[in-house]
Amino acid sequence: MHPNLKLAGSLPSLDMPHHLRSNEWCRYREGVTIGQQTEEHGEKKKRRKDDVSPGESTLVDVGLSQKVSVPASIPPNTRVTIKLPDDREVFDSERSTVAASAVAPSTPREEAGYYWGYT
Repeated sequence: MHPNLKLAGSLPSLDMPHHLRSNEWCRYREGVTIGQQTEEHGEKKKRRKDDVSPGESTLVDVGLSQKVSVPASIPPNTRVTIKLPDDREVFDSERSTVAASAVAPSTPREEAGYYWGYT
């Protein structure tokens, strides 16, 4: 092991809002796009009025059990900042995706006063 790495990982986590654990709630999360939403990725059940149609949205992995659907076409493997719905109960449901919106990386700082990493 390289001497510079001898103590790597020995300090506790900084617990910053932009480094959430899967069981922690924050209205904003960082995620990575994983592709366009299609019937094979989305639910095959009846769509709710707030669901986005397949082909019109992008799936994002934000570290939760459900994937997030963003109503925009974003290339795969793109880092995005997501603003989640106010209703936390949608994450307790059995839905495979939750509708949310992509926002500018500065939005968590400007709207909620969060430290959101380096700019």
